[in-house]
Amino acid sequence: MSKSIFNKLLLLCVIIAGCYTQKAALKQLEKAKLKQPGITSKFVADNYPPGVSKIDTITNVDTGYIMVPVYNTDTIQLTKNEIVKVDKIKVVTKTVTITKSIIDSARVNDLTAQLNDCKASKDKVKDKGNNLAFWLLIALCVSLFINLLIYIFK
Repeated sequence: MSKSIFNKLLLLCVIIAGCYTQKAALKQLEKAKLKQPGITSKFVADNYPPGVSKIDTITNVDTGYIMVPVYNTDTIQLTKNEIVKVDKIKVVTKTVTITKSIIDSARVNDLTAQLNDCKASKDKVKDKGNNLAFWLLIALCVSLFINLLIYIFK
């Protein structure tokens, strides 16, 4: 085997071995999940924390009254037939209920990456379209120039 063919095969093997595909990534994740589930879950929780998409706060205010006897003197003597005046004390209770909608931040991260890929491919297609229009304009100018020369020298 010649040296150049050997070098080309070696380069091809290095390129193929260097590819990190989605399948390889999923295989490594599955392996990590099976061998060290605690570390894997901690890593995922740290890097993809759950996000809160919206928070609703509901506030309930309730008013109650406590009846407290009112005494006009320092000493109090109550008998069975004596009537005691009572005064109302207003007690306000407040209840706050917070409802949070949790979203999957890993999914949001994935969708963001897909969106960025789509924007990049859109820009590439747009650049190709601009490049094609430029070359078509040059071809039109050359064609007009050649037709002008043919018309002049006819």
